[in-house]
Amino acid sequence: MITWAQVVKLAKAYPGVEETSSWGNPSLKVKGKLLAVLKDEETLVLRLPMEMKDFLLGADPELFWTTPHYDGYAAVLIRLKRLKMAELKDLVQRSYEFQTRPKPKARVKAKTR
Repeated sequence: MITWAQVVKLAKAYPGVEETSSWGNPSLKVKGKLLAVLKDEETLVLRLPMEMKDFLLGADPELFWTTPHYDGYAAVLIRLKRLKMAELKDLVQRSYEFQTRPKPKARVKAKTR
């Protein structure tokens, strides 16, 4: 089974990732943005784009799941006992890229006179 220590080790290899807490649970953030939370000893919450969340939920519901609390939120719950290290590496990288991608600049409307 994947442990929180393994998640932390993988994530901290990326620039700016820090170990912190969120709502009393161990978590990882980059530039103040949440990457991952250890919900309980068997469940990891990972921030991912909504389209990826939807895909994962459909692809392997025994590994990836959600609750009403996370509906409409770009995060998926992962059963650590079913997760493989190669999958974790890929998911942590995708979460990091999701949280550090440049945000589109807001368009400024031209003033009309």
